[in-house]
Amino acid sequence: MSTRTIPLFLFCAILLLFQALPLPLSAQPGELPVHRIAVSFDLAKSMLYSIVDGEVPKGVTAFLIPKGIRLSKVTIDGNPYPADTRDGRLPLPSHQGNIKVHLEYELSANGRDNDSISNTIGVNGCFLMGGWYPAAEAELSRFSLEVLVPEGLTALAEADRISEIEVDTGRLVSFEFPPPVPEIHLILGPYVVSQDRYKNVRLETYFFPEDKTLAHRYLVFSKKYLRLYEEMLGPYPFNRFAVAENIKPTGYGMPTFTLLGRQVLKLPFIPETSLGHEILHSWFGNSIYVGPRQGNWSEGLTTYLADHHYKQIKGEGWQYRRKC
Repeated sequence: MSTRTIPLFLFCAILLLFQALPLPLSAQPGELPVHRIAVSFDLAKSMLYSIVDGEVPKGVTAFLIPKGIRLSKVTIDGNPYPADTRDGRLPLPSHQGNIKVHLEYELSANGRDNDSISNTIGVNGCFLMGGWYPAAEAELSRFSLEVLVPEGLTALAEADRISEIEVDTGRLVSFEFPPPVPEIHLILGPYVVSQDRYKNVRLETYFFPEDKTLAHRYLVFSKKYLRLYEEMLGPYPFNRFAVAENIKPTGYGMPTFTLLGRQVLKLPFIPETSLGHEILHSWFGNSIYVGPRQGNWSEGLTTYLADHHYKQIKGEGWQYRRKC
């Protein structure tokens, strides 16, 4: 693939967008909330049990408590604190420096009462896509995640580093992701994991056993797209990239992985088209963030440098533009 069809003015616009990053990724840890989340499950009961230890800087006035979360214990700087929420917020006491917030909670998520992309916990795994943990009220935070993974399942979350140890009740898997992010996600499934590398980037697929033969094709195209966009935009922002299969009809791109529905994953043209779109979001949307009041320029730019670019290479750019 060639980058010759990308006009100079677009690269100028890209440089300006880099300068519009809402918060530098190099921000010091004390400037942002830090969350350390530990999770275990009772899959048969669709239950999650978790502890959040947060370090909250001056200016953060509350923790957001998503619907369905039941707080059982709250302490601040080691002292008991009322678990009284108001309109989904746990107000914090006034503080001039960092304070330590400890929360224990549980969440039931069987996915039956909501739409097709709701949080789901069941015997075949879990798909936690948003609103599954309390977090400081801030646009960006830092997270680390520790998950007690039941036997027979594999966990996936945003991470540049993953480590695990065997324990009596399963595997304790730690996900470390230093850059600040708006939120994190957690997936568990009966996956077959395949691996490859592109330069210093670890490539993986997390596919269900019946679809494991698709792994090679996805790994090959992942390398092709990383090469294309590194030549176009500069180094890939992370250490890992994974393609994961979902039982639900999703097409999401998160930092370090994409989550594709099982029906979409099997379509023969997806590795040649949509996969590149999701990989490009590693630059636009997942490392350079979209300000909440600035409009979603990320999707437009990604579509131009992915979907339109692939058509342009084939000499079909004008047909694509006419359809838009």
